[in-house]
Amino acid sequence: MGWRTASATTVALIVVLSSACSSDYRVMDQTPSPTGAIIAVTYFQSGGGAVGWCSERVALLSRGIPVKPAEIDKETDFVFSASCGSRIKLTWISDSELKIAYTIDSAWVSVHQRNSDGKTHVHVAYVPSHERAIEMMPCMN
Repeated sequence: MGWRTASATTVALIVVLSSACSSDYRVMDQTPSPTGAIIAVTYFQSGGGAVGWCSERVALLSRGIPVKPAEIDKETDFVFSASCGSRIKLTWISDSELKIAYTIDSAWVSVHQRNSDGKTHVHVAYVPSHERAIEMMPCMN
């Protein structure tokens, strides 16, 4: 194999590996607290190329803060994350309390939960349900 073939193979491998490590983001919903002081942002994250993976996440932002999911992930400022087989429902109880209900499908669901984000001082309560999700991957619609 000549150096040109080896170089082309190396470049192709770098492109494939770097694209497999990148993430795509899409904001799904923004749910304001009762007074609108805090916004619960639900966003979708996917990546991994042909093998692929995805998750839905919830972050809490003070009103007026720009919604930038990649930066939220970089700082790990989300309070909840679930694999895409789960359905998520947000309910504000007050400006300082949010309830996140989510389904656990018959197969499995991977979740990450925090009781607070440490910035907005909102307490988060979680309500898992073994109710089957209506759609297999709601975040892909």
